[in-house]
Amino acid sequence: MKVYGYARVSTEEQVKSGSLNQQIDKIKDYCNRHDHDLINLFTDAGVSAIKERPEFEKMMETISQLPRTKVRGL
Repeated sequence: MKVYGYARVSTEEQVKSGSLNQQIDKIKDYCNRHDHDLINLFTDAGVSAIKERPEFEKMMETISQLPRTKVRGL
């Protein structure tokens, strides 16, 4: 299955502590264990949930262009 991933942390401190990288590693590991093809991994680093999340928006725009039968959440 082809999939897109998304990881986000709210603060720059979380970026520095490795929290974002931990999320990325977990997404990649999940895809490897379940034989999923990770097409793209979008990340927003140091972006609060109440502010704009540019990479999330980019991901949503990308998947909205796919045929409906191809879109499925994990």
